[in-house]
Amino acid sequence: IVLFLLYFTSVPKGKSKLKLEGSYFKKEYNLLGHTTTEQKRVFYVFLLLIFLWLFRRELVLGDFYLPGWSQLFPFPHFVNDGTVAVFVVLLLFLIPSSDKQKPLVTWEITKKIPWDVVFLLGGGFAIAKAFVVSGLSVYLGEQLMFFFTSRSDVGILGMLVGFIVFLTEITSNTATTEIMLPVISGVAKTLRCHPIILMLSVTLASSMAFMFPVATAPNALVFGTGKIKMLEMIKIGFLLNLLAVMVIVLVVYFWIPYVFQIDFHTFPDWAQ
Repeated sequence: IVLFLLYFTSVPKGKSKLKLEGSYFKKEYNLLGHTTTEQKRVFYVFLLLIFLWLFRRELVLGDFYLPGWSQLFPFPHFVNDGTVAVFVVLLLFLIPSSDKQKPLVTWEITKKIPWDVVFLLGGGFAIAKAFVVSGLSVYLGEQLMFFFTSRSDVGILGMLVGFIVFLTEITSNTATTEIMLPVISGVAKTLRCHPIILMLSVTLASSMAFMFPVATAPNALVFGTGKIKMLEMIKIGFLLNLLAVMVIVLVVYFWIPYVFQIDFHTFPDWAQ
């Protein structure tokens, strides 16, 4: 649906169609040249980053237990993914390049980073944190109860999905899910309906952020190129949001109960 909508609304008319052949990709690949010393060293640092992220906390797979490396420190809870990222960035400033007088990353390189986009995305995480700390998320959940009473099944799903889709435009997708799932769990218990249906609706709706750069990292990256205006994102994104609400409601109402063999009005014992 997204591809069709963007094609018919955003592709300039009258432009010649781009023809891609196998030789085109081979030519572009050859233009990359041989891997440089700097590229190899950055790649090794990147592998180190992945390793430190994956094994920072303990890993439990059935009977298999692997303690995390953060347990080696006196206060392991002070070490998080951000700590690891900053440490690896510092390494890039310390590891020399092929030119022994220069590191892999210099201050001149950092000036080219779109800091406005970085702060914009960081602001989204800050807002999400404020939602939790201030108690606004709980308040919103309580207000949802008023709207859900005396509504049809489709009406409940439509209002819930619509609320989450537009909420995730000003908070991060992960933060929105983390904030709202416990709230919606309580709503399902009060309404005596199956929590999987409502909570799955929230999870799917939290990924439908198309309007604002602050909504999600890919949006911020696209906006950071400077090739698309905010008004264009809002115009197309709003339409995509409306389509997302309709598709998610249809999927959750008709398909999910069939797949999971559950009923909307059955509150399971395990959810008590």
